[in-house]
Amino acid sequence: MHMFQHKREPGFRVNAGDILLIGVCLGISAWLSNIGMGPVSWVPAYVVATFFLFCNVFRIGRAQELVWAACFTAVSMAALYLEMPYWETVLPVSIPVTAAVVFWAWRTGSYNGVRLRA
Repeated sequence: MHMFQHKREPGFRVNAGDILLIGVCLGISAWLSNIGMGPVSWVPAYVVATFFLFCNVFRIGRAQELVWAACFTAVSMAALYLEMPYWETVLPVSIPVTAAVVFWAWRTGSYNGVRLRA
């Protein structure tokens, strides 16, 4: 291993910055909800919570994160453009895509999260 190369330890990880970011996004979402932004006010909290899972629990690769982000963005924009019920449209797509990218990471070896046997 190169002396500047970081060794990735498998498993769950969390730090104070993660907790702070989640708290800030929950606060932003609550504020957006209070000023009448409707269902989309909870998008910041949902996205940060999903990326917390990707980065700290499942610890998947960047390619899988980007696929999820592209799918979430596309279905979110379609729901808004077509004036469909937001979460009733987004969650049935987003949740299976989340599971699929974690499975993809696990199958391709870029999974480094919980329950990984080193």
